[in-house]
Amino acid sequence: TKDSWCYKNKDYGCSEFGRLYDWDDALTACPDGWRLPTKEEWERLIEQLGGEKKAGYALVYDRGLGINAQFGYPPNINGRFGVEESQTNFWTATSLNDDTAWTYYMIKNKLPLVLYGYMSKKYNLSCRCVTESIPN
Repeated sequence: TKDSWCYKNKDYGCSEFGRLYDWDDALTACPDGWRLPTKEEWERLIEQLGGEKKAGYALVYDRGLGINAQFGYPPNINGRFGVEESQTNFWTATSLNDDTAWTYYMIKNKLPLVLYGYMSKKYNLSCRCVTESIPN
């Protein structure tokens, strides 16, 4: 979407870490046939990967999953960026209220733990998309 960000607002930031979206833009960032997963879908995935105390390793290091939860940077708002490669944060499609939505995140020095919480919808986070059908 036109309102997404790259790390440090440089093209290499997008190619290396992917784009960042506020929550409204994350809801429309996925390509046709794909969508932002709900909080419940993230919960099921984490449970299938051994629970929140083990899932982080699979999400980061198991390339067969296709998640590619590469460590980027802490949440940012309006183009302000934190320490590179310290954590990764993902939006869910589940809104808590008008101002906040659920997120899942991992902090590098706390692996393999996967954490969840909620943040202002104005923050710029990564997103991962899911599809109902298996691509060919």
